[in-house]
Amino acid sequence: MARYRKVDPRIWNDSKFRALDDQGKLAFFFLLTHPHMTAIGAMRASVPGLAAEIGWSTEAFAEAFRDVLSKGMAEHDEKASLMWLPNFLRYNPPESPNVIKAWVGSLELLPECGLLSRVVAGSVAFAQGLNKGFAEALPEAFAKGMPYQEQEQEQYTNPPISPQGGNHSGMDAAPQKKARQPRGQKRTFAEWAEAIRANGEKAISDYQPVWSYAERAGLPREFVEIAWLRFKDKYLSGTGARKTYVDWRAAFRDHVESNYLRLWFWSEKDSQWQLTTAGVQADKAAEVAP
Repeated sequence: MARYRKVDPRIWNDSKFRALDDQGKLAFFFLLTHPHMTAIGAMRASVPGLAAEIGWSTEAFAEAFRDVLSKGMAEHDEKASLMWLPNFLRYNPPESPNVIKAWVGSLELLPECGLLSRVVAGSVAFAQGLNKGFAEALPEAFAKGMPYQEQEQEQYTNPPISPQGGNHSGMDAAPQKKARQPRGQKRTFAEWAEAIRANGEKAISDYQPVWSYAERAGLPREFVEIAWLRFKDKYLSGTGARKTYVDWRAAFRDHVESNYLRLWFWSEKDSQWQLTTAGVQADKAAEVAP
C-alpha cells in the first residue's frame, strides 16, 4: 500500500462528486485514503467493517456508499468483499516501471471474483496507455490479464446496498441474485454471431449491463456503438478470429469498461469524453463500411 495518495483539487468541480451529500463525500474520501487501499485502487473490505472503522452505524455508511456506487465512483463485490475505485490510477499513476512491477503484490491481497478481472483489465489498459517501459514492466499475472476471464464465473452487478449490507431492489422485494454467465462451450465470435442470428437475438442493443455502465460513466452512446464495430472487426479477422469465449456480450462489456481498444479519453479542459485518434479512425471507417 502506498503511504501517500494524490487528491486532485479539481474533484470539487466534478459533477458526480458535487452531487454527493456530505456523508457521501466523506465515505468516498475514506475509501480513497484508506490505509488498506492498494496501488491499483482496490482493496478487500466490507460495508459493515468500514462502518465500524469510521465510527458510523452500518445503516449510515451503507446509505452513503450506495450513493457513491450509483454514480460509478466505486464498484463493490459484496460476496467477495472487494472494493474498487475505477479512476484511482488516473490520479495516482505509477511513478516508474518499478512501481508497476510491484503491482503483483497488490493482486495477491485481493479476493478472486468477477470484479477482480476488471480491476486487472483496467490496470493493464492504464499501463499500456503509458510509455513502452511501463507496459513492459507489467508482471506476468497482469500481462496475462485480459478484459474478460475465460473461465465460467458469476458476473458482478452493482445492485443497491441494504442497511444491513445485503442487496435489495425495494422494500418488499426478494434479494437479487447475481446473474450467471450462460453455460456452454467456448465459441469464436463468428460462431457466436451466427448462433444469435439463428435464434433471432440482438447482439448488444438489449444487453443492459453495457448500457447501464455507459450511463453511469457518462459515456456517449455513439462511442459504445463505435466500440462495438471495432470489437467485431477485431474478432472477425486475423488472430482475433481464433479467440473463443463463452459469453461474447460480457467480453464486449469489459472492453468498454476498461477502454481496452483505447477509443476515448476524458478531457479535463472540456469536462467530457472525447475520441482518441484511434476512435476517430474507427468512426470514419464505420461511416464508409458497406
